Amino acid sequence: MKDPYRIFFPLGLLSAFIGVLSWVPFALGYTQNYPGTEHPHLMIGGFLYVFALGFLMTAIPRFTETAPARFWELLCQAGIILLMISTGTASLLSPQWREPSLLLQIVSLVFLVLFCVPRFLSKKRRPPPSFLFIGVGILCGLAGSILLYLDERGSLSTELGLMGRSLFYHGMMLSFVIGVGSRLVPVLLGHEANPMNPDVSLRGSSNRSILLGLAVAYFLSFPVELFIAQEAGRIVRAVVLLFVSIRFWKIVVTPVRRGALPRWLRVSGIMLLIGQWCFALFPGYAVHGVHLTFAGGYSLLTLLIATRVVLSHGGYDLSFELNSRWLQVIGALVAGSAIARFLAPLAPTSYLHHLAYASFGWSLGVGVWAILFLPRMWRRLK
Repeated sequence: MKDPYRIFFPLGLLSAFIGVLSWVPFALGYTQNYPGTEHPHLMIGGFLYVFALGFLMTAIPRFTETAPARFWELLCQAGIILLMISTGTASLLSPQWREPSLLLQIVSLVFLVLFCVPRFLSKKRRPPPSFLFIGVGILCGLAGSILLYLDERGSLSTELGLMGRSLFYHGMMLSFVIGVGSRLVPVLLGHEANPMNPDVSLRGSSNRSILLGLAVAYFLSFPVELFIAQEAGRIVRAVVLLFVSIRFWKIVVTPVRRGALPRWLRVSGIMLLIGQWCFALFPGYAVHGVHLTFAGGYSLLTLLIATRVVLSHGGYDLSFELNSRWLQVIGALVAGSAIARFLAPLAPTSYLHHLAYASFGWSLGVGVWAILFLPRMWRRLK
């Protein structure tokens, strides 16, 4: 199948709605079940990871000029993801379902490795140098999910449990964003040509050694964070992101393309940077910086890249991503909700209510995206 995103993007949306709305009953006092473990797993291991999975299984065969996803690969991965979301949802009611959900996460990542490695080994076209970070992201996700599973079983020290959380929740998605974003963000902002243009990849090869050094520093930042100095490890990752966003994404340069998608793409990159630096420099405010990173940075970036995937692969007019008022609404809702969540501690007397409002606003923005693009995923024009 040439377009796995048609299966995985809807599954990612399902996990997103379950994960974010799980906070609302608790925040409004209707339940005492605190979703502190299930919420990040459904959002990161579900929504963000599943969208990344749909993109990677669609794009890697095209970038490497190898076989598209086979039916059995798609069927196995989709089945694993559906079971993972189901058990993750069940764990909101009973913690006994956490272990199966984490185990399924490991299995999904192993299948992703089995999907990617043969295609990179038999490639007919050299993929962009930044795709090195996709490998780092898979490594972070796999190592982190294994450690989380063992920690849930009570088989790990506190330190290794923390390492698992850091690798999975903070290492995997940022790696994917750097790897994919360094190729697509400058294209969507109008600074570079079509990402499939081979000349672009050749020009990018001069940056291969730089990206290798960044990837090594990035991966080593996790043991540094845990065993040497927490702030040092986080600052290393923030510096890597800052360097990538300036040099490769060109986030500080005014976009050549003007319109809804480039505007909000730049906003998402800025929120991602602010969130990462807040997480690194202000430990007391770190959890709120993380929410700006995830709710505003990763989420909005994911939806905007998914917008391009749906439009381009479906044969739609790409001017839609520039002229659509609905994309403006989506950007405003998601970014506004992320900022509201980031600033919630400034209103301590109504803190939990602000979390509920932010969750509702974010869900509304993602819901509008789903209404706008789900029909386009399933209706092919080409």
